[in-house]
Amino acid sequence: MFRENPAVAPISMIITNLAAHAYKSERDLWAALTSIVEGMPKFVRTTRPRVPNPADPAEDYADRWAKNPFLESNFWSWHTQVSADLEALALGIEDRKVGSLVRRIFSIDLKRDELSRFENMAPVIQVARSAPAISIPYAPRPWGKSCKKP
Repeated sequence: MFRENPAVAPISMIITNLAAHAYKSERDLWAALTSIVEGMPKFVRTTRPRVPNPADPAEDYADRWAKNPFLESNFWSWHTQVSADLEALALGIEDRKVGSLVRRIFSIDLKRDELSRFENMAPVIQVARSAPAISIPYAPRPWGKSCKKP
């Protein structure tokens, strides 16, 4: 989508930050990916900071959006496209058209053995254990404020 002009593509820190906020501990990769993409818009704020840095909440990863609204528009275009691509991939798996879709979407040619994994897939319910919850109650603050216990 931004191959010809990568300078106007959404920055990875915005995508990573929003994805991390939208992740809800889904038990399989497909469910996680689709849920993340669906949930990302909920974490773009209407006021500044629009996409705050979790390590320094005063820093706005989307600060360039105010200077160049075209960059924000590109983020929303990217989001619309990734949503459409995921939908197309889901239908492609069902219709056994994964190879042509992966080639079109990612510009990757799957090898015969890679392709056969998708073509021979039967609907399977995958069950996985949730990752353990980790709590860091007194994390250091890298921007200079000392941590105080509540």
